[in-house]
Amino acid sequence: SVIEIDSAAFEFHHTDEGWRWRLVDEHGNELGESVNAFESRAAAQEELSTVKELGPDAWVSIAE
Repeated sequence: SVIEIDSAAFEFHHTDEGWRWRLVDEHGNELGESVNAFESRAAAQEELSTVKELGPDAWVSIAE
């Protein structure tokens, strides 16, 4: 199925390591991803809730 995104959105995905969240822009480009993998989607969602609460006041670190 196709999902249209009008602005940045968070999505969840499962890897071999576990569940992760990521932030994508309206074109589907990844802007950020969770550093940790979680055992369940619910655990990833709970962590994302914490990130969203702290986000406006948090500092940003970029590593390449």
